[in-house]
Amino acid sequence: MTISIVSNNTAAPYIGNFTGVVDTKMVESTPTTPGPATGEYLYATTWTSTTRTHSVVKFPTSGIGADQEVSAASFNIRVEGGLGDFAIYRLKVPFVVGETSWNERSTGVAWTSGGGLNSADVDTTPLVIGSAIANDWVLLTSAELTAVVNGHVNGSIANHGFLIAYYPDTAGGSKNIRFFRSPGAYDKGPSLVITHALAPTGPTVTSVTQTS
Repeated sequence: MTISIVSNNTAAPYIGNFTGVVDTKMVESTPTTPGPATGEYLYATTWTSTTRTHSVVKFPTSGIGADQEVSAASFNIRVEGGLGDFAIYRLKVPFVVGETSWNERSTGVAWTSGGGLNSADVDTTPLVIGSAIANDWVLLTSAELTAVVNGHVNGSIANHGFLIAYYPDTAGGSKNIRFFRSPGAYDKGPSLVITHALAPTGPTVTSVTQTS
């Protein structure tokens, strides 16, 4: 059994042995402005009727090996401030950091609806729901998250990353959660902790004998 950490962090407790994590935010009140490629925070907000914010993050898992089977996965994110619940959704479509805005997931390629939280762009059933704890790590795991990460690792599910939104994502809810992002000066970006081992295989047939 092996535990792999996919993270850009260089400080404990979640130092990545696989890196390359990308993330950004998209803001409803500035729908055509891409989220920054660098900066300190991701957001999940329902602040007013026009200022919801969603965030997206992708953990590359190809380095683990498609012959591995995932038995557990934990999406770990550190809250800088705010209270309430937030949800993690599986993205069905890719995004490009530096081009992703509320309206578009990459330059010239629109989300099906603004912010990406719709059945064409994500699986709208949350993989896991967490509760914010100010200035602390929130460790999120579920059988559904583990199954998706296993699919990312073995290639049966395209790895486009995850979408983070306040839960429920109701405009005008006056809610705001701020997360540390990666890369960032605080070295507390999102991490994916994966427990895995060589996938079992069936018996090898070496010969077949026919009798009559």
